[in-house]
Amino acid sequence: MFLTSDEQILTVLKMQDTLPIVKFINKKQYRVGDTPLSYRQVNELDKEKLLKDERENEAGWRKFSFKELLFFTVASELKELGVENSMLRPLSKLFFRITRKDGSPHNTLDDVVCSVLAHIQVVLTFNTKGQVIIYAAPYFELIGEREDAFVYVNMNKIIEKLFKKLGKDYDFTYKSTSDSLLDRLHGSLNLTEREQELVQQVRSGEYDRVEVVMKDGKMNVIRGTKVKRNPFTPTDFAKMLADKRYAKITIQMEDGNVVVHEVEEKKKA
Repeated sequence: MFLTSDEQILTVLKMQDTLPIVKFINKKQYRVGDTPLSYRQVNELDKEKLLKDERENEAGWRKFSFKELLFFTVASELKELGVENSMLRPLSKLFFRITRKDGSPHNTLDDVVCSVLAHIQVVLTFNTKGQVIIYAAPYFELIGEREDAFVYVNMNKIIEKLFKKLGKDYDFTYKSTSDSLLDRLHGSLNLTEREQELVQQVRSGEYDRVEVVMKDGKMNVIRGTKVKRNPFTPTDFAKMLADKRYAKITIQMEDGNVVVHEVEEKKKA
């Protein structure tokens, strides 16, 4: 099951009509070495009838489509979490079940991959009963999070990782529902340029602590502090002093060694 909106489906159909994406997804052109699984693991999936072997004879080299590589990648992630092969049947059906009467290989997963390529956030969930549901944003937040217990698979990241493994370059940026909500809240607050800069500093995670000094009701100084808990030698200290023009450095020592050092950087607001 793939829960998505009519608008998102129209975007996907337009992409499929103008680009040979479905052909790429289903073309048999990869070997076992392109998968995250070993030959033994692939053979085990085959014995469980979770794959469709289209070889004319067993002696021939087996080739896989991008869709099958994606199945292997998701299955590998689930197996790392303790999911047995016997529980992967619903996942296999979702990936490979033919849904068109003309017998073409196009199915739900083609729409899932195209949604990701269209920069739509897509989440796959696998619950304790082995049920698989795929959500396009914002349906996961609206419906999926009501499940009692499930495994969450970020399909955008999985497909991006697979593309990189195959040496293919593509922009996989997308906005989650939370990102879109934050953007709306950010816009509704009518923040000043300085206030927006402060919000970006906090959201970036660059600093462990951010403090603001106010003057006459306005931001005057922004202090960002980075806390490091790694060995710190006098040479490191000297280099830091040479690199910093305005900074407050605090060190904590134990047994004659620096175990924690904090660097507070000031920025005029």
